[in-house]
Amino acid sequence: MKNYATLLVSFVWIFMLAGCSLVNNVNNETFYDVLTPVKGEKGSFRTERHISKKDDVKIVQSILHQAKWVNAKVQMNPLQADFMMYTNINSTHASEKADSYYLWKQPDKDVLEIMFTDQSKYVQLPKKESKILYHLLSGKDLE
Repeated sequence: MKNYATLLVSFVWIFMLAGCSLVNNVNNETFYDVLTPVKGEKGSFRTERHISKKDDVKIVQSILHQAKWVNAKVQMNPLQADFMMYTNINSTHASEKADSYYLWKQPDKDVLEIMFTDQSKYVQLPKKESKILYHLLSGKDLE
C-alpha cells in the first residue's frame, strides 16, 4: 500500500510539473495585432492582421529593437496613421503591458515612420527594414 501511495504521489507531481510548464510556455507568447483605419470613420481602427508566427514576431522585434529611436514630439496625428500595431502578450505577469505603435507610409521615400506612443519616441526606418515590416503588416510590397 505504501508503494502504491508513493507511486500515485509521483504521478500527480509529474502531471503538475508538466501542466505548469505548458501553461508558462503558452502564456508568455508575444504576438502583434495590426490595425488599419476604418474608411469613413475618423479615428476608428479595426484589426486587420495578427503576426503570430515565431519567425515573423522575431523579425518585427528585431526591427523595432534595432531602430534608432529619438525622443521627439511628433506633429503627426495618430488618428491618421496608416497602421496601428500593438504587442499582445499572453502572460501571467501583471507587470507586462502591451506596447503600441502608429505607423505611416511615406510614399515618396518608400519608408515607414513609426511613433512609439508609450515612450514618445519616433523613428524613420531605412528602406530595407521598411519593406520587410510593411510586408508583414499588410501582406503587400511597399511601393
